[in-house]
Amino acid sequence: MLAVGPGYASPIFPAAGLSLVVVLYSGHRALLGVWLGSVVLNVMVALLQQTLDPITAVIALLIASGSTLQAWVGASLVNHWQTSDWRDLDRGSDAFIFLLLGGLLPCLLASAVGVTGLYVAGVIQPGDYIFSYLNWYVGDILGVLVFLPLLIHLLNKKSRINWKINLLMPMLLILGLLWLAFYGATHWIIKEQQYQLESDSQALTKNIADRLLTHRELLTSLRNFIEVTPEFSFKQFKLFTRITLQDNPDIFALSFNDLVTIDQRSVYEQRISALSPLGQFQITERDSQGHLSAAAERGEYVPVRYIVPLESNLPAVGFDINAEPIRRDAINRAITTNNMAVTGPIQLMQEQKKQISVLEIMPVLDNQLVADKEQNIPRLLGFAVSVVKIGEMIEISTRGIVPSGLLFRITDRAAPKGKELLYFSESWSDSDKVSERQGDLTTGLRMGDRDWLLTVRATDAYLQQHRPLLAWFMGGVAIVITGLIQLLLISINGRMSEIRWTNEAVNASLDNLFNNANVPIIVWDSTNKITHFSKQFELLSGRSAEEVLAKNIVIIFRDSDINRYPKLFKTSLRSEHRESLELPILHVNGTIRTVLWNVSSVLGDNASPIATIAQGYDITELNKIRLEQESIALDMTLLVDTANAPIFGIDAHGHINEWNKQSEQITGYTKAEVLGQELVANFITDDYKAPVGEVLNKALEGEETANYEFPLYTKSGERVDVLLNSTTRRDASGKIVGVVGVGQDITELNKIRLEQEGERKEATAKIIQASKLATLGEMSTSIAHELNQPLNVIRMAAGNSRRKISKGTADLEYLNAKLERIEEQTVRAAAIIDHMRMFGREAKEELKAINARAVVTNTLDLVGEQFRLAGIDIVTEFSEDCPSVLGHSIQMEQVILNLLANARDAMAESDGDKKITLRVFEDDKCVHITADDAGGGIPENVLPRIFDPFYTTKEMGKGTGLGLSVSYGIINDMNGTLVAENIDGGARFTITLPSVS
Repeated sequence: MLAVGPGYASPIFPAAGLSLVVVLYSGHRALLGVWLGSVVLNVMVALLQQTLDPITAVIALLIASGSTLQAWVGASLVNHWQTSDWRDLDRGSDAFIFLLLGGLLPCLLASAVGVTGLYVAGVIQPGDYIFSYLNWYVGDILGVLVFLPLLIHLLNKKSRINWKINLLMPMLLILGLLWLAFYGATHWIIKEQQYQLESDSQALTKNIADRLLTHRELLTSLRNFIEVTPEFSFKQFKLFTRITLQDNPDIFALSFNDLVTIDQRSVYEQRISALSPLGQFQITERDSQGHLSAAAERGEYVPVRYIVPLESNLPAVGFDINAEPIRRDAINRAITTNNMAVTGPIQLMQEQKKQISVLEIMPVLDNQLVADKEQNIPRLLGFAVSVVKIGEMIEISTRGIVPSGLLFRITDRAAPKGKELLYFSESWSDSDKVSERQGDLTTGLRMGDRDWLLTVRATDAYLQQHRPLLAWFMGGVAIVITGLIQLLLISINGRMSEIRWTNEAVNASLDNLFNNANVPIIVWDSTNKITHFSKQFELLSGRSAEEVLAKNIVIIFRDSDINRYPKLFKTSLRSEHRESLELPILHVNGTIRTVLWNVSSVLGDNASPIATIAQGYDITELNKIRLEQESIALDMTLLVDTANAPIFGIDAHGHINEWNKQSEQITGYTKAEVLGQELVANFITDDYKAPVGEVLNKALEGEETANYEFPLYTKSGERVDVLLNSTTRRDASGKIVGVVGVGQDITELNKIRLEQEGERKEATAKIIQASKLATLGEMSTSIAHELNQPLNVIRMAAGNSRRKISKGTADLEYLNAKLERIEEQTVRAAAIIDHMRMFGREAKEELKAINARAVVTNTLDLVGEQFRLAGIDIVTEFSEDCPSVLGHSIQMEQVILNLLANARDAMAESDGDKKITLRVFEDDKCVHITADDAGGGIPENVLPRIFDPFYTTKEMGKGTGLGLSVSYGIINDMNGTLVAENIDGGARFTITLPSVS
């Protein structure tokens, strides 16, 4: 819109201001350089546009002469009237005179010389002279007004660099906005032209699309005819298509092509020969020389059966369109979509004249026959085909609607490169007529399943009807506003320099304070833009100050915290002047750092917040330690709470501080009801308060206490006999802080012991249960001692860590070592408690499949350490793959435990090697477990009675004689056998149980 000829002027021409500055600073000797620079510039433009010839070379010399004359006159006027005052430009009056003498007046000369030269050379027409002159003058004036003051200030060595940035940048911004307004008006005019162009393009698109739709409907009608009348003759085909061909001259031919397989070819050619009006029928294709010949053998053929008009398409009869790639591609697409497919541009084999055509192909189905019975897909008979001449089709659809000067073309997007052109206007390639102001306008067209592209192009003749004057009005406004802005900015130069100098000193002092601080500090203003970022904060966040300054504060936070942080920080800005809060930040490496923020408001003159300053303390590692400690404490609490024995805890004053689920179940009191209560005073009967208190006091004094039995009355008034083992509880420093008690409900055991000898079967059952409970009680006592050791280690490690953290001497390596120690002991305690809980369960469940090898291993986990301390070596020999047996795993463990205890007692007085060998193996669909000892064997007179109840050879008080009897009964209940025999140097007990799959 604003060009003078092809590239001879621009809306803003910076060289006009640059040439004047060069002559002002360098004198008249610079005029030759100005002239040569202008010549080179215009010659380069001609070279780039490929228009350099003698005429354009002469034009370049004339334009260079006009530009040199303009610079010389401008410099002479300025030096005459202003001498050297133009170098500072500190006052508005000086700036006004400078711009008037250097720009407004001299720019009249260059415009006149340049435009006159273009007119004489015939580049512009007489009607464009004034238009081009005004355009040239506005471009030069704006170039002087915008760039002349900028260059003067940049070359003034007395100016401070900060002054340049803060004064020139706003000036450039304002001028840029004016420039945008100037172009906005021009673009509005161009948009109007574009709107007209789009309207004309839409009209073309609609007519062509309507024509394409007509073709689709015609081909659909032909397909329907064939499907309804599958046995049609050539006469019927010709009669049906006659009106269609008459009304649509762009349709070159209509045909029906059968789908023929290779095994059908011979029969098909014979059948069509009888039907064809031409007689002998043969499927043909083009050979390498382009001649028609019999088609070669292949899987499928799509030959032309009937085609109309026949006279002009005789060579096409029998031609296999499946033989050529472009047509075959369209056939495959039609089969896939079961809809109309269109080929790319083709040359018809039956037409000698070269013109672009396409084939429209639509599948024809036989709805009476099914190709796929499972999916009920109709069989494909062939294809209805329409041959369309693109040129005639476009001329028919666009007749009378193409405006003068409007060019267009149609291309096939999917066609190979170089073959995509379908149609184009006659003057499409004539570049002299095409306008450079409007780009090509493209619109998509859908031809069947193929995408065509309609490209519309406007010529200069098309656009000249809409030449605007609004742009020149905007140009005049831009000159006035630009001049006023320059005068305003130059006038406030002095004041801005003083303010900036003061601000620089203050900012330097503040930056020094922040950078030397030994804590991370960050400051952001009321718009959340970061204004200061200390060195320590760079280390904390991994970001440099250059990355974050003037950025929103959210840059240092996680995405999930972006909506949360303003609510927290704005509390400080709006009302409270100081607030501390914990909020994580995102390190540049992706890690999260937890920061304790100390936030304060920075108040302005009216006591309202204008900024926020925050100190950050990295507490990431401290939080990790705290969370790990809480996790350990939670794990220990869960272990105690889920233990299968009643466990309670008291503090140094005898008040309850722990009460697990088993304690709740036995007593009927919930944890909430007992916490903080005195154990002895509130829950022990009067006659046992003194002895129970004595046991607990001894534990509080650090003494080892033996198991103690006492009665306990539940919430419902029932009596429960409890066997208690109490252990001292210490903190990390070793100070006694309480007692942990592990109890066992032995009520049933006492009932059995007190009951009279009655019915033997009932007595025996109770004795067996009592034996198991006694074993469990003995195990609970041992486990309590075993559990005490990891608990003490955990307490000491946690206490030491807490003490070092409180003193600030804890380092990460020390804390990691302590946490690993705590984790090891926690795993150990958990394993002990889990097995104790499982062993203590009453075996009321039905028999189930258990792993004999796992039962032996679990038993050894309970007592293996005791045997090792007793100097007994336990050797295990297990088969790799052992089937399961039916039984109770806990009762099986009780049997193994009894056998191990007997073996241990048998070897107690032995001076030789103390060794027990345990084997688990399968033989004859049975699983065998053997226990061999080196205790000298069983006397022969004892072997027959070894499994009798209450029979024992041990000293008084060391055995009840029930262990082997109970074991024998347990194995018998599992449908197995338990056998004792002597071996070399000892005895062997063999358990045999039937295996299950």
